[in-house]
Amino acid sequence: MQLIQKQKKMIKAFLFISMIFFIALPLFSQQDNTGRRQFYDLVELTKIIQRARDAGFSEEELKNLEIKESGVTINVNDYMNEILARRKIADEKLKAFLSKRFLTVGDVYHEMVNLEPDVLTKLREELVSER
Repeated sequence: MQLIQKQKKMIKAFLFISMIFFIALPLFSQQDNTGRRQFYDLVELTKIIQRARDAGFSEEELKNLEIKESGVTINVNDYMNEILARRKIADEKLKAFLSKRFLTVGDVYHEMVNLEPDVLTKLREELVSER
């Protein structure tokens, strides 16, 4: 009897610990990308860079330009290069996909029309040879 109660307590404790683990794990595994999520729009970043140029920033200072958002520091130049590299990869994938040739209904139809005389002659030969 005591063994069954101990087993029930152990199962409850295991379930409790596993629930805490599954609830807390996503909280700890999240990376701190909150600052990066704020600036997905490249137009806004280019406006910020243009304002900095108008204010008299040199090219060296523009390369080192950083934005603080929610306590996270983002290097604008690195971030824009990263986004442009991602877009380039996505464009290359799209270009490769679009360059592939896929069968269309017209392709299948033309293939069937081209093969039809061969099929008819084979059938005719089979019928003649059977007699």
